[in-house]
Amino acid sequence: MLSKDTSLLAPQQGFGNALARHRRYAEKLNALAPGSQLRILTLSSALSPERKYMEGSRLLIRGTRSLSRVSFVCDIRRIVEQWRKRGWLPQVITAQTPYEEGGVGLSLAQEFGAKFIGQLHFDLFSDDWKKESIWNGLRGWAAKRNLAKADAVRVVSSSMKSELHRALGFPEERICVIPVTSSSMSLFEDSKDSFKHRLDCAGYKVVLFVGKAYTPKNLNNWVTVAKRITEKVADVRFVIAGDGPDLPRMKDDASKLGIGSKFVFLGHVQHSKLAEIYRAADVFLLTSSSESFGRVLIEAATAELPVVATRCAGPIDIVKNGETGWLCEIDAIEAITHKTCELLQDETLRQKMGKAARKHVDEVFSGDGLVDDLVNFWLRTAA
Repeated sequence: MLSKDTSLLAPQQGFGNALARHRRYAEKLNALAPGSQLRILTLSSALSPERKYMEGSRLLIRGTRSLSRVSFVCDIRRIVEQWRKRGWLPQVITAQTPYEEGGVGLSLAQEFGAKFIGQLHFDLFSDDWKKESIWNGLRGWAAKRNLAKADAVRVVSSSMKSELHRALGFPEERICVIPVTSSSMSLFEDSKDSFKHRLDCAGYKVVLFVGKAYTPKNLNNWVTVAKRITEKVADVRFVIAGDGPDLPRMKDDASKLGIGSKFVFLGHVQHSKLAEIYRAADVFLLTSSSESFGRVLIEAATAELPVVATRCAGPIDIVKNGETGWLCEIDAIEAITHKTCELLQDETLRQKMGKAARKHVDEVFSGDGLVDDLVNFWLRTAA
């Protein structure tokens, strides 16, 4: 596996959630195919000490110590060549993004006679994604080229599967929908009021956003909806957890609309602290114009928090419209406002949808089931 997830070699105790997840992959792989090993090459800085994590013969994770993303590709090839000289040969190579490491992964698979599995965790065919970076046009071209030549592709939503088949003609039977595993979120015994007090929102209904503040999140619409909500619900506060390039404009827009005092901007929040923020909220609001998956929606549901989200790729697979939350059309300001206010004003409905949301993600996005699906997908591709 080729990855840019630097948290796999993070120094904190337990190495974080990513390591625990990949340990489970390795354990399941060995249970289904005894003697197998999962090797992961992940991006690490050339200035950091050489790091390696190894658990018996089942799992090996090594940092590349790369000077840049360009040298990362070269470093992958250099390390794999060292392994090859020691007699190691892979049966499957998978890359977590389909452009940079996807290109070298495909090339190595062809050299080894191994199977190559591409992965698509973002909306490759979205105009919003193309606008995020001047390099995304080139990355998009490379991603489509590499995915078209893959033996199989893992995507995180059914919409992405349909789009991949439509745009590239990739055979549907070789595309597997396996969402990202849900995060571990404690439900605590403290009351919601206790968490609201910590956010200085005691006595108010709380509408929450968690994530990166950038173009695909359509945060100008989020603030517009917030303004409309204040005209219908007096005792409301809006909590924003996360940072990003659009955050200053979001603050400015809220101030210009005269609702700046009703916003609480938390900035970047450590993942370990997010659970109590979800638990302090009453509604989770997502106004994205594109969303490849939407892990935050699963986290919200795990905290029994109903959501109002736009009808794009990720939310469609996660939210059961009218049962665990509401799906509205993109840019449908009035509908989004109405559904959010409905939840804020009806505690019985909030609780009903929140409990249904928790039940839904436990059934569909549980870690064990998704680990089984992914490892079985590797083995089917290798066969």
